[in-house]
Amino acid sequence: RELGVDSVTTWLCPMLMREGLAEVAEALIEVLAVARKEEIVEVSLESLGAVRIHMGSQITDWTMQEGATRTLWHGGMAMLHLISEGQINVRGKRVLELGAGLGVIGLACARAGATSVLITDYDEGLLQACSCSANLNGLDQSVATARLDWSYFASGSSPPDRVLPSGFDIVLGADIIYDSRHAHLVLGTVVRLLQEGYASEAFLVTGDPEKREGVIDLDAALGVDTRQLSETVLCDGM
Repeated sequence: RELGVDSVTTWLCPMLMREGLAEVAEALIEVLAVARKEEIVEVSLESLGAVRIHMGSQITDWTMQEGATRTLWHGGMAMLHLISEGQINVRGKRVLELGAGLGVIGLACARAGATSVLITDYDEGLLQACSCSANLNGLDQSVATARLDWSYFASGSSPPDRVLPSGFDIVLGADIIYDSRHAHLVLGTVVRLLQEGYASEAFLVTGDPEKREGVIDLDAALGVDTRQLSETVLCDGM
């Protein structure tokens, strides 16, 4: 028999007064309180439809902007547009997403026909939420998650095949560079994956370069004029 969270909490309350059961009942009530606060939001993937994103109450993530409605930051919106319009073609390809956050881009790739998608992040809580989201949207057969520390690659201390389960066709990163440290770690990771044949191409998209020191540093390392990129319009409003 399935009971609502409130009903189970009411059932557990009398046990708080019983010796031997109080500690267990208190722990269960705390778990149920967290469950009650868990949030599931629907995010539009443009021409690819929409996905439901699992957001637990303990998750703090920069992938989504706070407000009356949850929206992606500009870099994520731009990459989503490129994927949905086929300008980044993921159909039939193996995709690795770096710094996935809540995994919206990875789920969009699965919807767009990617053979497999590995969603990676440093935060275990975010990865658990991504797994839940993949299940919610029936994409769990093509989407997997893995914890990935960019310093493994940037330092050269660990071969990619000890961290990642297989090779990839495309590496993606949306709004993952904020400070100078991010720029060097991300660039080091992408360069190693490409140079050592673990991926054939990579796409990094970010917004608000004037507010992020790391983006300016990344542009400098690549010999790119940040001011010129700031004037580039990928799609309406971006």
